[in-house]
Amino acid sequence: MLENYLPQPAVFIRREAFERIGPLDESLVYSMDYDYWLRLAREGPLGLIEEELACFRVHARSKTGSTIEPAFREAHRVASRHARAWGMPWASWINFWLYYVRTSLIYMALNRGLGAR
Repeated sequence: MLENYLPQPAVFIRREAFERIGPLDESLVYSMDYDYWLRLAREGPLGLIEEELACFRVHARSKTGSTIEPAFREAHRVASRHARAWGMPWASWINFWLYYVRTSLIYMALNRGLGAR
């Protein structure tokens, strides 16, 4: 959960859950959905539908794809805040930064490939 693997179009939220945790934090630019998933996870178990119901892609002009550095900085702040609340700051910090490095390398490779066309 701290690696933000949930693409927004693939998430379905019950009305009762929305009413319990409230709306998105609109002060966040890139990670408002990520923050929301972490807030949902603190409220109780999440379910999984074993079927593809949605898809998404990151491309050079998408908000996350075109501004990866500020997006990761904000995601790190969100992950750190929730990790502290769950009492696991060091484990989540290391895990998050490993994810950050791996994903950054993938984005850089993809952007180089897209720019070469």
